[in-house]
Order: sequence, then C-alpha cells, then structure tokens
Amino acid sequence: YVAADCQVLPSDHGETWGLVVNEGMACGLPAIVSDQVGCHLDLITPGLTGEVYPMGNVGALADRMRAFAADPPGLRSLGEQARQRVFTDYSVNNVVDGTLKALRFVSGQAG
Repeated sequence: YVAADCQVLPSDHGETWGLVVNEGMACGLPAIVSDQVGCHLDLITPGLTGEVYPMGNVGALADRMRAFAADPPGLRSLGEQARQRVFTDYSVNNVVDGTLKALRFVSGQAG
C-alpha cells in the first residue's frame, strides 16, 4: 500500500465485501471499485473516498483511473477522507459497541 496512489478493485458480485478496500483506506488510499463489490455502498462515497463504476464497463473504469492520475493533490485529499472514514466508522470501539448491541438484542435485553 505504501507504494500505491490509489486502489482499484474491479471484482464482480463474488467479492461479497472486499476487505482489501478497508485495508487500503486505512493506509490513506482512495479506491475505485465496481458496483458489485460489497463494500461500495458503505465505504465509497464518490468524490469523497473514491469512485464506483459499473462492473464490466472498462471505459468507465479507465475514465476514473485517468481522472485520479491527473489530479495528485485531489487524490491525496480523497485518501485522507478515506482514512478518516475507516478510522471513524469502522473503529474497534464501533465494532465492540455493535457486537454488544447485537448480543443484547438476541438475548432479549435490547432497549
């Protein structure tokens, strides 16, 4: 991740989440992912943390890659926003809180 400027994950629907996107974002990389990568709805906000393109549309993928390559300062800004998204929304504390909430729910102690 250290040598990269961004991350591209052009996977199909078999990529149920795409944990590699979390990892790259934690390292400050914005991501370009297909609309079939499971995490795209949660992690990628177009123009803020990366870009989404229709899976299989090579032209759309190439356009997004060219736009990233043409704007190094903008790319760094997207990367910082990506890092913030992962560390804010997907922090260990949030995972623990969510797990405890789920346990309370299934045990009938939700409230």
